[in-house]
Amino acid sequence: MTATRYDRVKLGQGEQIGTISRSFGISEQSYYRWRREYGGLKVDQARRLKDLEKREHTPAQCSVGPDPERGC
Repeated sequence: MTATRYDRVKLGQGEQIGTISRSFGISEQSYYRWRREYGGLKVDQARRLKDLEKREHTPAQCSVGPDPERGC
């Protein structure tokens, strides 16, 4: 069961957001942030979004100069 499906089921059963987020090992704030950003996406869509974000930020970070810690 995916995390978004799991949290919807648990919310429907009356469980609190704090309890659900602790079961994932994250804070309540992280849960809300994650849900706002990725809640409506399927797994493959979320991966694609992450890959695009990674590619988008890499050139700007590397323009300062080569740095192995940043992957440049």
